[in-house]
Amino acid sequence: MQSVVLVTTKMPAIHAEDKKKEEPRPPLRKLSLWSKCNIFMLNACCAIAYHISKPFGFEKAIGTMFISSMFGLMMFLPPLFLWLVVKIADALILPGFYDTIKENKVYFGIAIFLWYAHTILTEKAPFKPGRVEQPKSYIDRAAHQFYYESVVDYFSLELIPWAPDAELPTSRQYVFGIHPHGVFCWSLWMFAEKGSPFDQRFPGLCGERLNGLIASVLFYIPVVRDFFLQFPYIDASRKCASNALAQGQS
Repeated sequence: MQSVVLVTTKMPAIHAEDKKKEEPRPPLRKLSLWSKCNIFMLNACCAIAYHISKPFGFEKAIGTMFISSMFGLMMFLPPLFLWLVVKIADALILPGFYDTIKENKVYFGIAIFLWYAHTILTEKAPFKPGRVEQPKSYIDRAAHQFYYESVVDYFSLELIPWAPDAELPTSRQYVFGIHPHGVFCWSLWMFAEKGSPFDQRFPGLCGERLNGLIASVLFYIPVVRDFFLQFPYIDASRKCASNALAQGQS
């Protein structure tokens, strides 16, 4: 059992104007084409795995295994998905397509590397806070159930406010500390994700004005970076955190 205990000794009084004040919604996070493609392929693989394993009751166990292999299995899913698409296209509508790619694999590899390098150098999403879209498509919803609900099921979470009538007006800013961290910071994900127990108790922050800070190196690892970009995470550098606070984010 994991518990989130919100304790404060200097929480200022909540005034009526704090409750009534409505701040404009932050702009949506803008992702590069590279990130969008990787997120689609990753979520498509997760959605397929979810629907295959669900009839047997294994979806939560397999989902937990998948999310725990963040630096292993996850990184190979988009290439696997792309390989399957090429093989299917070769067999059904583009005979010889697979052989053409094999013959020119060096050129394709260079092109993909240059595309990735350009994305790393130009994409601003890891450094700018922004509102993230909630899963809307059938694939995204199934993928979210596959990897998020499996973690929530394994690591149960209980919210214990500091007072029965505790409130966190969205017109104010907050800085939260998450402990323990562990190899993977599941506590942060379960705390800051839309629909979490914290979000249900204090709505209006998660997915809107609350940003998680994660290690800078994660935004330089292919696929892993794209996985995190679909959630409200930004670079954990002091500059990024200061910019987020300066923009009225928590």
